[in-house]
Amino acid sequence: MGREILETMSKEYTLGSRSKHDNVVAYHGLGQDDEGDICIVMEYMDGGTFKDLILNPAKFRQIDDSRLFALMDQFTAGLAAIHKVGVIHRDLKPENMIVNFDFSKLKIIDFGIAADTKPPPSKSAIKRHQAEIKLIFSTNAGTQMWQPPELREVRTEGGGYSFYSDYFGCGLIIQFAVRRRMPF
Repeated sequence: MGREILETMSKEYTLGSRSKHDNVVAYHGLGQDDEGDICIVMEYMDGGTFKDLILNPAKFRQIDDSRLFALMDQFTAGLAAIHKVGVIHRDLKPENMIVNFDFSKLKIIDFGIAADTKPPPSKSAIKRHQAEIKLIFSTNAGTQMWQPPELREVRTEGGGYSFYSDYFGCGLIIQFAVRRRMPF
């Protein structure tokens, strides 16, 4: 079991650290202590989740429309950066976005179920990568409330993940930010 967890966390670390962008949390290391506990060391952000910011009236009053739009601009910039390096997040939601204390900086976090669309450099790993891609794009994962409709029926033709799945989640998050309530 420890080996499986290490592989899962290693994948999260690899995909999360691939994008070196100001609006994607920085991954500093992956390790295992003498007792076998596995950890990922990431950048510290002191303001909490974006969901907490939007749903907490006392916090939300501290930001005006221009700051909210600036945070949404940072979110879309971070999403573009992870897509540029071939990563599909697959679980975009306000809980997977963190802000700093004065709400001037937003970062995307949690690449635990992210998908890697770039083929490996070695020919021997390509067949395994193709099988993994098929499984990733046909498996329903993530938080259902933030998923596009096609993921609810992944067995249908055209169902499954793509970069467009992240774009749908992005639109729902922007709607959530503006309306200050859950989209559904």
